[in-house]
Amino acid sequence: MILGHTPAGASSQTVLHYLQEVKSGKFRQYDEGTTAGNIRKYGRPEPPEYDLSQLEVPVFMHYSLNDYLAAPMV
Repeated sequence: MILGHTPAGASSQTVLHYLQEVKSGKFRQYDEGTTAGNIRKYGRPEPPEYDLSQLEVPVFMHYSLNDYLAAPMV
């Protein structure tokens, strides 16, 4: 039943970006799929990771044990 409504509220590019993050294990910008595309957009062959050290607001991370994008800190 749930999959019948997927991707409700999300664009296909958002879903692809999520899958890229799962596959790479990194929290980074959208991968254009080719070295040339990434160089054109980011000036480098791979998309840059998000710099979370720039955040200056409280952030609370909610995750579950089977969430492959979350790496809980001990």
